[in-house]
Amino acid sequence: MPSDNINLYLEKVAGQRAFSKGMRLHEQKKVRALQRDQLLITAIVEDNTQYRVSLSLVNDKYEGQCECDVSEGFEFCQHCVAVALANDEQEQELERLRSGDAKDRIAAYVSSLDEDDAKAMLLELMTKQTDDLNKWQIIADISAKKANIKDICDIINTALPVREVWRKDRVKTYFDLAITKLNAVHDILPRLPAENAVEITEYALKRYDKVMNKIKDDKSQSLKVEYLFTQWLIQFSEACAWPIEQNVSFLKNLYLTHYANFTLRPVLSRFFTNDIEQKEAIVQSILDWRESLQADQALTLTEDLRHYFMLNSDWKSLISISESTATEANQKLELLGYYIKAEQVKSAKDLMDELQATTLNQTQITKLQKLELALQGATSPKEVQLKQLWDIFESNLEPADLQAFLNMLDHLEPEQVKNYQQKAENLAKMKLSDKASLLDNDKLVAVFMTTGNWQAAYQVAMQSDLKPTLLHQLAQKAIAEDYDTGLNLYRKLIMHYPAKTTHEDYMTAINLLNELKEALLFTSKSPEKAKLAFDFLVSELNYEFKQKRKFLALLGKYYGL
Repeated sequence: MPSDNINLYLEKVAGQRAFSKGMRLHEQKKVRALQRDQLLITAIVEDNTQYRVSLSLVNDKYEGQCECDVSEGFEFCQHCVAVALANDEQEQELERLRSGDAKDRIAAYVSSLDEDDAKAMLLELMTKQTDDLNKWQIIADISAKKANIKDICDIINTALPVREVWRKDRVKTYFDLAITKLNAVHDILPRLPAENAVEITEYALKRYDKVMNKIKDDKSQSLKVEYLFTQWLIQFSEACAWPIEQNVSFLKNLYLTHYANFTLRPVLSRFFTNDIEQKEAIVQSILDWRESLQADQALTLTEDLRHYFMLNSDWKSLISISESTATEANQKLELLGYYIKAEQVKSAKDLMDELQATTLNQTQITKLQKLELALQGATSPKEVQLKQLWDIFESNLEPADLQAFLNMLDHLEPEQVKNYQQKAENLAKMKLSDKASLLDNDKLVAVFMTTGNWQAAYQVAMQSDLKPTLLHQLAQKAIAEDYDTGLNLYRKLIMHYPAKTTHEDYMTAINLLNELKEALLFTSKSPEKAKLAFDFLVSELNYEFKQKRKFLALLGKYYGL
């Protein structure tokens, strides 16, 4: 720097007037193409017209040259001031970067390179790896308007080779490598015209659909590739800015292609906007051509649309796509629910009358009762609603229906509520206690949980088989309130998993043991007793599953056996 105080120095060599003008040009970002090579600084300053400026450092002082009339080639004019200030600002930024993190220091180094050196280094980086060379060659061809779509498709083919893969580790490796290679395509596609990018994306989908017929992907390793292709399809088809008719035609062709291993459901959001008229036009167009699809294609499309509209609570659109296809009782019950949600009361009452005159099974009758209650809403007397809710619970013993009934008892005294809870428990015990099915045991326990009778729930859980998720919920509740009961429920739950002989189940047992160990530390009044109980359970597992060598190895790893 010519001086620690650059402003004072420049005002001295250029004069106050030229300095003020140069300061204003710098603040207005009028300095362009600033470059520094050793002690020579060059730039262009825009001031009505463009002026080339050269500054050199001689004995720690600036000497300036400018094309403007004021400078006459050698005087230090306002343009020289602007370039000197811009250079000072750049130098300060470089100093900041040089003392920063790794990324900042690299940025400082790149900024210090001249144009030729930077280009040479960039070319070396672009061509060092074969995959990078192919990618940048294609990008260069796109820039020269000589792109060959086949070259991009070849990268997709290389990323997704058609071969049988079934071992879990190899399936993961297959798709990890696929993503690595597809990243090149991800960089290339935005540089193409949108319609070409869509064409390549459709090719990628067909290739993916083909290879998935050969791969056994139990752990859904392929989802990362599917997600990438979904994003391409949405991004580039949207960039095409097609009119409604072409959007619908494109959507139709997607479903006509009938991908067996790729779901189009996430793509639907791309076709529906907040513009109600446009959405209605698209829905109507879809309905017009849905009939031309094969039965399985039409069903897939309808289910995808239903899922999308359900997520967005778009009851009117749900009605539009369901009215013509609702021929069976279950479909009509769904449609009735949409009418009620959309507050189309007349249509709901007409369909309700039709369903009440139809022969239904018990599950359908219960659903119809719930819908009837929803249709009546707050217009019915509370006593009528309570009776309807109790009748629904009595017919199916679903805990959710019991909860809905109990929620309406807020006007009663606690003793009266308790009587209803007891009545519900007695009804459930009478209908379910003698049954041995897992579903009935779960339902009975869930009824006790709904009424708050946890001791009864624990007793049934100890004597019956339950779904592991429900048993886990009970064990977590019990260990905080009843040490012995909680320990026994955890023991029963943990014993369930090693018998399944898979690594995932072994690890579930280990995780539950860790959860129990931590819970015992917080809930037991005697840490010594808790440790003895836990160590005994681990020893019991070690003996009970002594033939499961991999499980015993995990017990040894975590608990030192």
